[in-house]
Amino acid sequence: MTAFKPLLPVGERSAVSRAVDLAERAGVRHVTVVTGYRGAEVEAELRRCGHDVHIVYNARHDEGMMSSILAGARALPRDAEAFFLLPVDCCAVSVDTLGRLISAITPGESAVVLPLYCGRAGHPPLIPTYLLDGIEDFDGAGGMRAYLAGFRRLEIHVNDPGASADMDTPADYARLLRILGLPTYPDERESLALLESRAAGGDVVRHCREVAELACILAESANRSGAGVDIGLLRSAGLLHDICRGQPEHDRAGMLLLLSLGYPDAAVVTGGHMDLPPDNDAIDETSLVYLADKLCRRDGIVSLEASLADVKRRFGSDNAAAAGARAHTARDGNSARAQRAIRYGHGAFTLPFHRRN
Repeated sequence: MTAFKPLLPVGERSAVSRAVDLAERAGVRHVTVVTGYRGAEVEAELRRCGHDVHIVYNARHDEGMMSSILAGARALPRDAEAFFLLPVDCCAVSVDTLGRLISAITPGESAVVLPLYCGRAGHPPLIPTYLLDGIEDFDGAGGMRAYLAGFRRLEIHVNDPGASADMDTPADYARLLRILGLPTYPDERESLALLESRAAGGDVVRHCREVAELACILAESANRSGAGVDIGLLRSAGLLHDICRGQPEHDRAGMLLLLSLGYPDAAVVTGGHMDLPPDNDAIDETSLVYLADKLCRRDGIVSLEASLADVKRRFGSDNAAAAGARAHTARDGNSARAQRAIRYGHGAFTLPFHRRN
């Protein structure tokens, strides 16, 4: 995921702060945080949150995670019997799970202790320190998982979905937030507040409100036929899809902004509203915002044919841009997804809208 995971919001705190807090509440005696890329920002966040931790900067962080693990291993206290290895984006694991792993390890234990959720090993492993004796000679192939594969495992069954959650993708991030009972998109009131505080002008705000309303009309009709569209997410993403309009690659800029605010589901829809995979005809939140965005123009709701005419007017002599936009609009009109959405919403397009003078 392109967003910087240590500083992503997880509720009222950042991922790195939450990970440290988990360790502290579980009674971990010594917490080491290994930094690298944007390390100064991570250190500043830890100070802001009042965490008393040992910070190790890995100057070779561009060589991958194994280099950071080695940096952390070298910084372990000499009397440490075992240590947790907790990636910063695995911060949804429960304190109870950490406590159960600690209780399972005994003096002289030679096994790596792992939480097991629904038959799959999760995070974090609790590793006896002496198992690192040969790690400096390890060639790094396959990472830490490959290194630990040579040792006995003690698996502890836990009823903790957080042990299997990470933030590798926006979808993973959204799952982690849902596990913790946290929202993955802002409600309508907050969406409007965000839009009005950041959008580039009143025309953008009006357009976003119209796109959200039209998309929801289509979705309500589609849902009566079993589409299963999340109306709350759709309204939020419709309101926010052009929040970064005026910036280069405004769809991507909007996605990164919403990720940084802790709203991955809204980010995914915003990031996809300019283009859709041609082989996917699903009616979902992204496709409905995409379609509504094409149908909402300055004079109100228009046909896809009128959108083509608008493309010609706006791009003028820029033949390459016009050709690309025409191809997208024509594809939209011919797609099974667009035809089904228009059929679901037939007769409802103009209800909440008024042509502007």
